[in-house]
Amino acid sequence: MNTEEHLEEILNKIEIQNNNEEITSHCSICNIEMQIEVDFAGAIICDPCETGEKIRKQRVLGNQEQENAAEKMLKVSNAKVPDFKIGDCVLISVPKIDRGPSDSANVIAVITNQNKHGLHQLGTKYGLIKGWHSSANVKPASSNFLKTDDVNYDRVITLRETVAYISKGQGFSSCVCKGQCQTNRCTCHKAAIKCNSRCHNTTNCNNK
Repeated sequence: MNTEEHLEEILNKIEIQNNNEEITSHCSICNIEMQIEVDFAGAIICDPCETGEKIRKQRVLGNQEQENAAEKMLKVSNAKVPDFKIGDCVLISVPKIDRGPSDSANVIAVITNQNKHGLHQLGTKYGLIKGWHSSANVKPASSNFLKTDDVNYDRVITLRETVAYISKGQGFSSCVCKGQCQTNRCTCHKAAIKCNSRCHNTTNCNNK
């Protein structure tokens, strides 16, 4: 081995020794004492903190994906819901619990007002329907059957009461009279509706 080869071998050993040499430093997150190599150029982070950072980044990424999915669903939902305005004639669905067997499943109403939340106040010729209604709960009517001028603004009634006014049907009223049902003591007579099979079994009823 000549002098140059011998010198190169010595330098390589010194370089390897320097590369393997470690110094004491501290984690940049938890400040715990740790050993690192002399020529280490990356961020000084201990293993537990590095694992925690990876978990945190995954959580942030997961939350962002959830927000993106929710925003996409909202856009699709908004695209399906019509954009209503005051004066539009609409149909509002009546739950079974709020109507009788022969009552209509839908009520024709007109939008009389809107609030800052995008909810609608609905009116009929029998009165304003109590509460505010979202666009998702109504659908456009096939024609302008009702106008805002036709609405009775002096009365606020529930959807159930609206159905009863419109159908003039039995609805939820019934009586248990034993007489002829010709006075206001009879619930049906007082409501100006006819008695039916859900009322009584008396043969004396004159309100059928």
